[in-house]
Amino acid sequence: RAMRARSAPAGGAAGQFSAKFEAFSFLDLTQMLANGMKNVRVDIRRGNGEEATLFMERGRPVHAVCGSLVGAKAVYYVIAWEEDGEFTVHEVSDFPPANVAESVESLLMEGVRLLDESRA
Repeated sequence: RAMRARSAPAGGAAGQFSAKFEAFSFLDLTQMLANGMKNVRVDIRRGNGEEATLFMERGRPVHAVCGSLVGAKAVYYVIAWEEDGEFTVHEVSDFPPANVAESVESLLMEGVRLLDESRA
């Protein structure tokens, strides 16, 4: 599949990156941001209109929200979207209060485990 990602789109801000999950998965994205120790806000949208936000400080997830879900539960919910979503990453320097205690690895492993269980 062709990568449909862009950096600083026309009319967009510098320091921004967007893509669809089918081209660049949420799992790959969070691992890349963690490895790069990035300070970012990730705005995530699903085809049905649902939205989520994940803040990562120095590559560590610190705050997540998706509707009424917060923290790790919000991240697990987004992982279940699989290829039905898109995201935009924004560089940030201010962060909301932390509501995620788990590491990226723990979040992703547990999210994938929960997804596998839901399919069984």
